[in-house]
Amino acid sequence: MQPHTYTTEAGGTPAVLQALRARSPAPAASTLLLDRGGRVLLVRRGSEPYRGYWSLPGGHIEPGEDSMEAAVRETVEETGIKPVIHGLAAIAEVIGRERHYVIIVYWGRGDGTPRPSSDALEASWFTLEEALRENLTPSTRTLLENWEPGLMLNIVCRCNRCTATRLGRSEHLPG
Repeated sequence: MQPHTYTTEAGGTPAVLQALRARSPAPAASTLLLDRGGRVLLVRRGSEPYRGYWSLPGGHIEPGEDSMEAAVRETVEETGIKPVIHGLAAIAEVIGRERHYVIIVYWGRGDGTPRPSSDALEASWFTLEEALRENLTPSTRTLLENWEPGLMLNIVCRCNRCTATRLGRSEHLPG
């Protein structure tokens, strides 16, 4: 029996593994961060998908990192503001033709002047009414239209059409 050989792409990763990763859901985490006045922190995306749209700060979960650590890290990287997590807001699935993201969305509190960095073009606090007038990613718009503190949602977006299902209440996590 002959051993199986893999062809490799740049970086030495076998092409078959790259193809599997492209089809597998990518885990991500984000934070729905509210200030004392109830405003929500949004970032204008600097990369695809949805470059130029406003969304919650967030990104990929790194190997060995739990989802809450990733949500806090991404929020700090993109805005300079460290959130105090209070609970789970949603599980959002963004299913496109080429990518499938599973995003764990935490909610929390924070204050300060955001400083955009990392892959965020801008970062700013918005009232809910102001935010809903902006050019938001579909999953962010669906979340902001349906969420309230302590409520857990399941959001599924396919081809820019999103649905939200209320799952129940989230318990407060120690800050």
